[in-house]
Amino acid sequence: MKDLSKQQLYDILERMSDGIVALDKNWNYIYVNKLGAEMLGRKPEDLIGKHIWTEFPEGIDQPFYKAYHNAMEKQINIRIEEYYPPWDRWFENRIYSSPDGITIFYQDITERKKTEVSLRESEQELRTINRVIATCSSTMDVYDILQRVLDEALAIAGLEGGTFCLLEPDGSLSLGAQRNASEDMIKDLTSHRIKVGDCLCGSAARDKRPLILRNRDEVHSFSTLEAALADDIRFHAAFPVIRDDICLGVLCVFTRTDRKPTERSIHLLETITSQISLSIENARLYTNILNHSEKLEEKVAERTADLERANIRLKELDRLKSIFIASMSHELRTPLNSIIGFTGIILQGLTGDITTEQRKQLSIVKKSANHLLDLINDVIDISKIESDRVELNPVDIDISRLLNEVIMSFNNELEQKGLSLNIKAPEKLIIRTDEKRVRQVLNNLLSNAIKFTDHGGIEIDVAEANGNISLSFRDTGIGIKPEDMGSLFKSFSKIRYENMPVIEGTGLGLYISYKIAQHLGGGLSAESVYGKGSAFTFTLPEGTGKS
Repeated sequence: MKDLSKQQLYDILERMSDGIVALDKNWNYIYVNKLGAEMLGRKPEDLIGKHIWTEFPEGIDQPFYKAYHNAMEKQINIRIEEYYPPWDRWFENRIYSSPDGITIFYQDITERKKTEVSLRESEQELRTINRVIATCSSTMDVYDILQRVLDEALAIAGLEGGTFCLLEPDGSLSLGAQRNASEDMIKDLTSHRIKVGDCLCGSAARDKRPLILRNRDEVHSFSTLEAALADDIRFHAAFPVIRDDICLGVLCVFTRTDRKPTERSIHLLETITSQISLSIENARLYTNILNHSEKLEEKVAERTADLERANIRLKELDRLKSIFIASMSHELRTPLNSIIGFTGIILQGLTGDITTEQRKQLSIVKKSANHLLDLINDVIDISKIESDRVELNPVDIDISRLLNEVIMSFNNELEQKGLSLNIKAPEKLIIRTDEKRVRQVLNNLLSNAIKFTDHGGIEIDVAEANGNISLSFRDTGIGIKPEDMGSLFKSFSKIRYENMPVIEGTGLGLYISYKIAQHLGGGLSAESVYGKGSAFTFTLPEGTGKS
């Protein structure tokens, strides 16, 4: 092949998508392509012959400086990503050395870096929100919740002080938690309650929207308490906690320094206050229940004749607990469905193109949200079962048709594992029962059989006898040890053996299926030989289960 001419080489270098700089061994520019000069805010003729450190004084960026020197002195090639303050840009530098000097190829990666930073910040915000929700859910003491949320809010904002006031039935705000408030401010807040509409917190409670005061003059314009006027507060922000358009309280953060939180931090504080309203309401409900329980116990101690009535009331409290869990789960499920739906829309590309890394992170979000939704649905089922609120809608159904529909939904899982499936069932078998609940049990039994079977296959046998039908699922999976059979149908029971792969699940599926079978007037039983497989039999009456 003929050698390229200098002009051809020049044309190639000028058309490349990288900025290119060549330096001689004395650190003088001997070549800069047009793009490279533009990225440096210069023209090629402005740089040729000049010493590099006239553009980059030594010490302005130590990693950048050291990388160039290492390449030159040690005759090695180096790749480095660096931020250049004069241009407020990020560049990826690929440095190639030779005895005559070094050649540098560089690309502007500022947008990629901004995206990475944005993703990290979004992930951090999600972790913060999850941590706050988990913290609030770990206690039923309303004042403990207020103090924990206040501490999290101060950590997010990077400020030293704050208060959390609760809105009382008389329309005043009472101090529930504080950090680094002055003694005079605490005394004022505890002896003179703020009315809705007064001061910063009262205005936020009245308007039901955040109120941000960014300097000392703005703070003083809202202060009505003498202690607040005397305090040298230079930034003060109030965030109302709203539930069903009702203000439950106000979170305030402040600083006596010139430090100010970022807009992103302020937005995150707004998000947190919208998440904790349910926790505060639940804690108050729980406190009311506890107070009511204590009164019942006093009555029992004073009048033994009321013992039977007190026991009935205590059972009612337990029922309220289950209703409380179900209500909370429903509140969580609504935003989760939105997360799953909108994430799916983005992954489908309906809102525009996304990067591979964004697709990966969004897929993780969607998978985690689906897992959490499954857990919430299980909790709702348990609460309905334990509070005896399972509603049945019996209709005439073809159990063979229903079974085939369930099997079709698992075809991909069966093919992926290479499992065989043999079915023995009549072509048509009509029974009267609740189709939704039967489908739920069949889904769980087939899903478990596939999860715990890696080789062989699954047999499903449908039989009719003595007014009942039975559906047996037999697999060739890992099986269950005899000592574990007793806990098989208990809630949150997850059997784990050595060398067994970790399988996702809540440990609630079989417990819920067992209870549903009973409500349908049938039953669920199991037999197993460890190492050889298991068989689960779901029995149903041909008539309607109990209501």
